[in-house]
Amino acid sequence: MVLIYLCVIIFSCLLQFYTNYKVPIEVRIDYVVDNRIEKTDLEEFLLENGGRQRCGIGRLRAVRSQTEKGKASLFICMTPPCYNGWLLHTVNTSVVNRKTYRGYKEGESFTRQKRKKKESGLGLDLRLLNNSDLVTLTDHIAQD
Repeated sequence: MVLIYLCVIIFSCLLQFYTNYKVPIEVRIDYVVDNRIEKTDLEEFLLENGGRQRCGIGRLRAVRSQTEKGKASLFICMTPPCYNGWLLHTVNTSVVNRKTYRGYKEGESFTRQKRKKKESGLGLDLRLLNNSDLVTLTDHIAQD
């Protein structure tokens, strides 16, 4: 009985490391005005509100609408596909320049969640700092 209980605990722990998530391949946003300004505003909004921390936008392409004159559909995906769910949620719940957009998922795939980067005790990602920053950082720590 104890052996079965132990096997269940080990299996559940291993399952956490190999869990796959279903995410959209890319997000489609319809009826965007077909000009560079609105596309750039939407892209900058996504990058400023968490897109840069999630490795940025991988692809953004526009397809002109055949039914609506002057409108286009944007197809956006994040660099790691595990963040496309975040992208879909952000597009559907945010207001950009007094406009709301509706995002739709295009296809689905299974992916693993991206692991978080190791941080120093100060909450800094040491891989983003160059050598001169590390020298001043260690001097600052030594003074404290």
